[in-house]
This record gives sequence, structure tokens and C-alpha cells, in this order.
Amino acid sequence: MASSSEWGRVGERAAADEYERRGYELLDRNFRAAGAEIDLILTKDGQVIFAEVKMRRGTAFGMGHEAVTPAKAGRIRRAAAAFLERHRLDESEVRFDVASLTLIKGSLTMEIFEDCF
Repeated sequence: MASSSEWGRVGERAAADEYERRGYELLDRNFRAAGAEIDLILTKDGQVIFAEVKMRRGTAFGMGHEAVTPAKAGRIRRAAAAFLERHRLDESEVRFDVASLTLIKGSLTMEIFEDCF
């Protein structure tokens, strides 16, 4: 059986593939700053998108997007500010998404929640 980190990487790959299928460009993955990690950083139409990916095996502990607490969102925002400053994108329009993936009986479903926080 795969570890939680291995499942997380599977989820991140699936979410990145879906965003790229939708015409987004992947800028960075697993960016760390300000005590947080941003799973995916993408761009489309001049907007920078910071995506948190949450993968669940079943629904016993809720859906993935439900695990993004206000405290987690705050840490992601601080890390996003560091990314924007480091890459001189301070003036860019930004969006924060959550990609929620659930694996049930071998079938993976994904829902992308745009502009969550």
C-alpha cells in the first residue's frame, strides 16, 4: 500500500495534468516559504493560481477540500506573497484554488474549487 506522501504525489500529478489539460501553465510545484508549502503554482491569462491539492482515499474523513482550514489558507497566502515577491509578480492578479481528489474503489474523482480563499 502506498504511503500518504506517495498518495499526495499521485494527487498532485493528476491535478497538474488536469490544469494543463484546461490550458494552464505550471510554473512551480511544492514551493516552500513562510512555513508553508504550495502544491501547484500555475498561470493562465495573466493570472497566477496557487492550488492546494488534497487527496483522500474514501470519504470517511470528509472530502479533501474540507481539510483546508482558515489557518492553512493563511499560511498558503503568506507563501504565495513570498513567491510573488521573489519572482517579481507582485502586481499580478492571483487566485487560490483547492483541487479535491477522492479515490473510491479504484476510481479517482476530482473537483477543482476556484477562488476559495
